[in-house]
Amino acid sequence: MSRTISDIFAKNRAEELPDDVWKMFVHPRNDGKFDLKKWTKSTVVEGGRGSGKTMFIKYHCHPTIFSKEKKLITKDDFEFIGFHWRPDTFFTQNIKEQFLGSQWESSFVSFMAISVLIEFSKLLNNICNSNYDNDEFKNKLKQFNIPKPICDSLGLPTQPLIDSLEDFEDKQYFLTHWINSNQDNQPAPFTLELINSFDMIISRLSRQFKEFDTSVFNIFVDEFENLTEEQQKIVNTWVKHSKRNAIVSIAHKKHANVTRKTKSQESIVARNDFRIVDIDAGYQEDFENLAAEVFVLKWSHDHKVEELELLLEFCSDPNHINDRKDSVYLSKMKKLVKEILPGMTLREISDEIFTDKVLFNKLKSVISQGLKENGSNLSPSHFIDSEFKQASIINAALLNRKSNQSSPESVLIEFDKLKNNKSTKYKNWIQNNLKGVILYLYNTTSNKICPVYSGFDQYVLMSKGNLRHFLELCHQSFARLEDKGAAYDYKKPIPISVQTEATKFTSKLELDKISDLGCDGKFLKRIARRLGKLFAYSQSRKSQSEPEVNHFSIPMSDKSSLKPEVSKLINECLMWSVLYEEEGTKNKSVTSIEEYDYVLHPVLSAHFGISSSKKRKLSLSIDDIETLFIGDDNDFANVLLKYESKWSLDKNNKEDQETWEQLSLV
Repeated sequence: MSRTISDIFAKNRAEELPDDVWKMFVHPRNDGKFDLKKWTKSTVVEGGRGSGKTMFIKYHCHPTIFSKEKKLITKDDFEFIGFHWRPDTFFTQNIKEQFLGSQWESSFVSFMAISVLIEFSKLLNNICNSNYDNDEFKNKLKQFNIPKPICDSLGLPTQPLIDSLEDFEDKQYFLTHWINSNQDNQPAPFTLELINSFDMIISRLSRQFKEFDTSVFNIFVDEFENLTEEQQKIVNTWVKHSKRNAIVSIAHKKHANVTRKTKSQESIVARNDFRIVDIDAGYQEDFENLAAEVFVLKWSHDHKVEELELLLEFCSDPNHINDRKDSVYLSKMKKLVKEILPGMTLREISDEIFTDKVLFNKLKSVISQGLKENGSNLSPSHFIDSEFKQASIINAALLNRKSNQSSPESVLIEFDKLKNNKSTKYKNWIQNNLKGVILYLYNTTSNKICPVYSGFDQYVLMSKGNLRHFLELCHQSFARLEDKGAAYDYKKPIPISVQTEATKFTSKLELDKISDLGCDGKFLKRIARRLGKLFAYSQSRKSQSEPEVNHFSIPMSDKSSLKPEVSKLINECLMWSVLYEEEGTKNKSVTSIEEYDYVLHPVLSAHFGISSSKKRKLSLSIDDIETLFIGDDNDFANVLLKYESKWSLDKNNKEDQETWEQLSLV
């Protein structure tokens, strides 16, 4: 059955992909931050939900290193060999003293050990089935036996490691069954030391085969945060005592509440015991180019696109990074993606407002309201000119302000200067206000989705360095196109209207998913909705007198005063990428030091009708923050009332009823 283009983009989780991700993983161009082969100690891989941690780990593990898709395997490929182990959340929670008594620790270690033996057997199979050009080595490797002490521990006869996969899987099954049965009064089916077994196989491989004499074997414990604290201590002990050629590393969500303690009095310490790979920070530096390549890689996967055939050969190979840094190559990638996912400039959106009857009437209505509020007898027609559409649109905001500089008469003088090609303030006015007014006009008009949420550039901005969000936006765009019965031509652009529908749907989908994130998901979703509604209130000001608010800060002097449950929820929001954190900027007061800004993830922006770009921040009081995070609905309603007054919003104004009806749906 043939796949549709939307099906290809639907697989946006590494768990949905095979273990071998050669020609699927796009190797980062800034590879110096990601080259694990240069490191001789453990690694802690950090990143937000959907950042690409697991894909990054899979790339460094043996199924990809010795992929059948790699045309050339050399001795260098043996230098770094990774094993990927991801705990089953429910299963590992059963491996603790409460259920298994004193046997819990040996059971956990044994389960890890048998899992690693399974990986060793698969490793040898992958090497022997690879394109490594040394048949003599492969034949000898097939005869490499499991060390006798390991065979004795498992009750197995001496036999080749490569042929032992099913025997290891059987042993794993019996151990798993014993653990799930909570048979603490019965001995475990077997016990096996991980580190001793790991070291023994590595040392014998390196002595018998020159290919392994400088190999570094690295066990990656993925989703480390899903282990119990006592299990984490065991893994940390392995990290602490990793050797030159036998390393244990971990990966977890950034901001996850994990321990660095070991089973002794020591803790693992950054730089001394491990290096940190920050996936978010690394990918963010080059995300536009990375997203373009990932898009083209998937888009062209099932079709011959002549000029892009080399991308499949380039993308996963670090030897071709310089080819992918070429400016002509990068321009070509982005040009192609932008042809398929075209966006609209603010100038083009302004033109659309003048041709759309509903939007144009809304523009005239807002200008009329401003003139009325300012007691002016001037006609709206004085401030609208089809030759100066962008200036006409921002007049809607200027005329709703209460200042001498923006009185109708002052605005008209500047507007006449513009029309007569004289020096005027409109250049700055348009730059600072146009996007906000455009969003306002679309937000207050039923069934209109602003085109600002379309196009590759906006998809990159809304994804905020998160490939899963980017791929979901692409998937929904193609899916909607297919739902409309359009046969997709591989070089046909996706209409703006289809993209904006997809963006709006994805934004709501991501909001709804929040309730399933962790044990506090329902609270995180409520926080996101409350922040989004508050920021939507800011956007709903006709005057647009200040850039809209779409993030908040906490004065450092107040942060320590937050209730523990609020601090915990802030951290959970960061861990699950509901919020992201940046160093504080643009402090209005020299006496208020704001260490960090907290920004609502821009993938949610379309649902709330707010800008996906970082705009002005709101410095919230401790009381307001605690209300937003843990207060009841009545308390939150009072916060909204306070800002209604502060921002001069009038929900009783009949002419603004449509605005308030739209906000009530947020």
